[in-house]
Amino acid sequence: FIIQNITIENKQIVFTQGQVSNLRDQCNLLKQNLSLMYLHHQFYSNFLNIEEKIYHQI
Repeated sequence: FIIQNITIENKQIVFTQGQVSNLRDQCNLLKQNLSLMYLHHQFYSNFLNIEEKIYHQI
């Protein structure tokens, strides 16, 4: 899962990868990317669980 050219909004701060200039902003962007990847992983896991339940009902 690779994040490219993504805009993340968190706590009224919006970053894009091209706008990050200092270490604090880089840290915030990395944390936000990790949060987004975690949410994506959760969503995908839930989707797979639902898909598996449907498969077993057939």
